[in-house]
Formats: sequence, C-alpha cells, structure tokens
Amino acid sequence: MPRREPLPPRSKLLKEAVGDATTYQAPLIAVVALVAVMTVVTHWPALSAQAVMSDDDMYVHMNPLVRNPSPAAAWQFLTEVLTPSTVGGYYQPLAMISLMVDYSLGGRPDDYRVFHATSLVLHAACAGLVVLLMFSLFGDAWAAGAVGLLFGLHPGAVESVAWVSDRKTVLASFFALGSLICYVKYAHAAAEVHSKGRTRWYIGCLFLFLLALMSKPTVTMLPLALCLLDVWPLGRIGRRAIVEKIPLLAMSVVFGVITIISQGRTADVVNPVSYPWWATPLVLCHNIVFYLWKIVWPVGLSAYYPWPEPFNLSQGMVKVGLVVTVGLVGVLLVSLRWTRAWMTGFLFFLIVIFPAMGLIGFTSSIAADRFSYLPKVGLLLPLAWLLKNTKLRDTAMTKLMALLVTVGCIMELRLTRDYLRHWTDTERMMHYMVDREPTSAFLLSGLGNVLSGAGQFDEAAGFYRRALEQDDDPAAHAGLATQLAAAGKLQEAEQHLLAAVRLHPKLVGAVENLAIVQDRLGKTPDAIEHFEAALLLKPHSVNALFNYGMLHFRRGHMDDARAKFLAALAVDPAHAMTHYQLGCLLVSQGRSSEGLDEWRRAIRQVHPQLDTMNNLAWILATADDDSLRNGSEAVAVAEQGCALTNRQDPALLDTLAAAYAEAKRFNDAVVTAEQSVARWRVMSAVDSEKEVARRLEGYRAGRPHRESINREAYLAR
Repeated sequence: MPRREPLPPRSKLLKEAVGDATTYQAPLIAVVALVAVMTVVTHWPALSAQAVMSDDDMYVHMNPLVRNPSPAAAWQFLTEVLTPSTVGGYYQPLAMISLMVDYSLGGRPDDYRVFHATSLVLHAACAGLVVLLMFSLFGDAWAAGAVGLLFGLHPGAVESVAWVSDRKTVLASFFALGSLICYVKYAHAAAEVHSKGRTRWYIGCLFLFLLALMSKPTVTMLPLALCLLDVWPLGRIGRRAIVEKIPLLAMSVVFGVITIISQGRTADVVNPVSYPWWATPLVLCHNIVFYLWKIVWPVGLSAYYPWPEPFNLSQGMVKVGLVVTVGLVGVLLVSLRWTRAWMTGFLFFLIVIFPAMGLIGFTSSIAADRFSYLPKVGLLLPLAWLLKNTKLRDTAMTKLMALLVTVGCIMELRLTRDYLRHWTDTERMMHYMVDREPTSAFLLSGLGNVLSGAGQFDEAAGFYRRALEQDDDPAAHAGLATQLAAAGKLQEAEQHLLAAVRLHPKLVGAVENLAIVQDRLGKTPDAIEHFEAALLLKPHSVNALFNYGMLHFRRGHMDDARAKFLAALAVDPAHAMTHYQLGCLLVSQGRSSEGLDEWRRAIRQVHPQLDTMNNLAWILATADDDSLRNGSEAVAVAEQGCALTNRQDPALLDTLAAAYAEAKRFNDAVVTAEQSVARWRVMSAVDSEKEVARRLEGYRAGRPHRESINREAYLAR
C-alpha cells in the first residue's frame, strides 16, 4: 500500500501552529518585520518609477472622481455596481477609493511617488501576512519567514507595485491573505471544544473576503482554496466544513455575476464559448506552464505577453505547454503516495489563478505577471511544509535548504532591481517591451502613442505603420489618425478612424475622435451619429460631452450646448475648458455675470487657460457695466497670466494695462501698455499696435478704458 503522511490530530496541529507564546511571539514579530523591511528595500526604486501604462489614464489621469476627492466621489464608486461610469471594466470600488485617497495626499499624474508608496506598503504588508499565514498553518517561524521573503522579493511583484492602475491586485491580495489567516485561526479554534473566539474569526474571514472582492473580483475562487486547506494541512473535511463555505461561495457567485455584467457593459469580455473546442485546453496548458516558469525563473518579465501565433500545436510554446502539463499532473499524482502537499499547493495555485487563465478574456494579453501575485501563495505552501520538516529531521539538509533560500532571495533581489530600471519612464518601458516583442501590433501602437504624446510625431507615425504591417490593429489606426488630424489631413484621419471603429466598435476613443474629425470636416450628421454612439458606449465621457457641446455651440443650438457642458461638469467639475466654453456661451447670451463665474472656476483649476484669464480680466477691467468691473481682481488675474508667459504675450500685457488703469495705477498702466505696443510692433501686428496705442493715450491722461461687451466675440468658432 502507498505510504502517506498521517494527518496530525487537530489538537496537535493547533499546538504546533500556535506554539508557546514565550517561545514564538518575539521571533515571529522579528521575522515579519525583517521580511517587510527587506521587501521595501528591494522595491524602493519603484517610488521613482514614472512609467504611465495602459489604464493609468482611466484610473487616475482622466478620472474625475479620483482627481476630485470627496465623500460623494467615494459613494459614487461604491454605488455604481453594474455600470461604473469612470473606469471601464469590473466593480472595484475600494481600489478606486484608495487611488482617490492617494490623490488627496499629493499623488499626481506627473509624480507617482505617493501612489507607489502606498502600493509598496501594501506589498510589504502582504509579504508579512504570508509569513503569518504559513506560521499559522505549520508553526515554524523560520520556514514561514523564508517563503515570506521569496514572496516579497520576487520580481513578479514589480508590476503590481510600479503600475499605478494595478493597485487593485495588492489591495485585494492584502484582504484575501487576511481572510485566509482568519479562516485558519477559525479552524484551529473550531477544533478545540472549549475554544473561544471562533465566531469572530469566522466573521473576520467573511468580512475580509468581501473587502477583497470589492478591490478586485478575480479573488472569487478563494472559498475553493479554503476547501483545499481543509483537506491539507488542516485535515477537517466534513459536512460542517462544507456548510461553512456557503456564505463565501454565495459572495463569490454574486460578485462573479456583477463582474461579467459590468465588464460586458463597459469593456470587452471574451467568453470560453468563443474559442474553438480544442483551444480551451491548449490555453489552460500553455498558461499553467507559462506562469510556473515565470515564477520559478523570473527572467525577461514584461507588462505585456502577446498570444503565440499561430495558437495551435504547430507553435512551440503551445506544444510545450501541453506536454509539460500532462507530465506535471502525472508527477503530482505519483506524489500522493507520500504527501498531499504538492498536489494541494498546485491545485491552490490553479484554482486561485483560474479566473485569469485566459479562458474568460478581460485583456488582450494571454497572461500577465500581476495575475500570479496571490496564486503564488499556493506554491509556497508545500515549500514551507518541506522547510519545516527538513529542519525537524536533518540538520545538514536544513543548512542546504537555508543556502538555497538565501541564493534564491539574492537572485530575486537582483532581478527585481534590474526590472525596475525599465519602469523609470514610459518611453523606456515601451521600448523595452517592443524590443522583446517586435512584432506585437499592440506594443508598437502603444509606443507610437507615447512618442506622439512627447511631440515626436514622425517617429510615432513610423511605429503606427509598423503596427499596421503586422496586423490590422484598431489602436494603430486610431493613433495614426491622431497624427494625420494634427497635420491637417482630416480626410485621411477619418478613413483610419473608420477602420478602427469597424475593427473595434467599442473603442470609445476612436469613436469620439471620429466624431470630432467629422465635425471639423463639416459632416455634421455623421459627427452627431458618432457622438451619440460614443456616449452610448460611455455615457459619462467628458471628452465626448464637451466636444458634442462645442458642435451644438457652433451651430447656435445654445440650449443643447449648455446641457452637454453641464453634463460634462457633472462628471468632472474640474474640467477647465468646459468651464471656459460655458462662460463664453453665457457671455454671448448677455448673461455676463454668470459667464464670469464660470471663467473664475476655470482659472482655479490645475492648468488654467490663458484665454480664460485674458477674457476674465478684460471684462473685469473694461466693462461699461459697473456691476461687473473689479479692478483689483482684474489686476490679480492679468498678473497671473503675464507671469505664466514671462510678460511676452502682448494681448495679456494690454489687458494688464487696462486692469492697472481701472485700479487707478496709471503709471503701471502706461509702462505695461508701452510694453504691449512694443511686442505688437515686433510681431508686425499693425492694427493691434494702433488699438493699444489709443488706449495708452487715455492712461497717460488718467482715464481707464471702457467698452461694451462684444457678445459676438465669444461665440464658438
């Protein structure tokens, strides 16, 4: 008969796990602290990482709720369950609230340090929780500390620390690990007849699991992982153990349904039935081997892994995945003759990572290092058990294991630091990924977007065209269209945007840009059709609402324009351009006081527009309506604008001179007006020079300038 290690009595297991307080308490705290500190030290360069990756715009840069922290914004994140308005995809309110809190603490799109610091603290906390979990299960501080270090220093965690929008992974894992620990504590307490505190550990397990689901719903499989722990090492299989999982399973089902619905409404979902029947097992086998290899040998990591082409058994990696998976399953079955440890660890890993195995598609990549962040814990279970047993049975082998763990940690530290170097800035990271996958249309398009944003338009167009040579990629079409539109080649831009929308009808940015280009081409009916389509896909798109409002404004449909502007501001109250254009609309309607208020709101935003400052200060200084004029405010606004332009803008200098005159500072008005005249003369703007010169004579005579508001000047152009 095959030999298998007997399951220890529950009372013995509890004693081993908890130990004597005077023996274990101080060493365990020291081990947890050491692991956390080493994790922080290893990943410290992540604080300086400024690479902006996909989804960062949606999660932070362009997210109005994150950028305007408030209890109301947090409540909106919590209550938008099936149709999140500001972030496409699944329900993840706690992750979004955590980013909002970071923004309130000073995190900004041009300085990620606060965001990365929070993620690093969470990662270090997760490493500490891994130590506590392993200690709770096996009662050995040295074994728990060793696997905790391997978890904390692993380069596969870089993605979750240095990628701002992946906050959800470390946050969900933090709560999930807490839930696991509570369950183990509950199991120990349940094994004791007179034990107290069972209920609170069980409630803690439920509550922390709920928080994990609200951070990232891919943790839905955790209740099945708890069932595995019941089999080994807890040894408490029975009806009671199954009944205890019902509330957890119910929560998983509810959040699973919510995820499918919300993802389907706001992003893309690829269901398993969309694959050929033979592809599903190949995807599963490929990813099992891929993830295990990247965990054991974490070299050449990347933030994007494209699908192997062609995806069939003629492709080497697909064939290797199938063969190795079959062999691995055979080895694990044989291992059951001696221990349940290795099979349990593998199944824990497989169950927890299953939602991200590519069978249900939430991303265009076949795999991602961040998906293995929490599942790695399953592979550490048998390792912790082995380290403990080795320590108890063989001193020489213990020294060898300690040496191997030390070498492994040193290698992980080196690889983590090397990988973090590529996260310094976006262009460097994108070049690194393209160098690794030079035929990926997705990455080539992404690098084109980065170069375009940096003003390197020719280089960007080159990468877009390379992407289109590899694949008829919608992102490449959309990116190239942006370059063509900026160059004034609107008809070519329209054709590429039509191609992008044809290939990917839910690519909201392409639909919005198509509407904008068609509006510029004068194709108003087509533009309206695509603005409506964009808002159907993303009802709270500030970009679509603003530009749709501008279309109505230019057509003279003031009520429709105002409605769209107000809808945009309801989503993002800090959108300066919308405040500015709404102010122009109101002034053009003779509602100047309301218009000035909108301009005041516009210049209070992070990047105020010079046109806004100039218009506001001009009316405050020169309006023939006494109720509108305010000399001191006009001076403050105009001085701010002139400071931003180093007093080189003649129009702003003209406005500042008028503001000084209204404030009875005529000497300053004369000097400033003379500077404006000189600047206009250099620019050969004769008419403007003459206008300022006429006003200058009035300032010299001690007269401020007055004029009625030209409402036509503020109509949309």
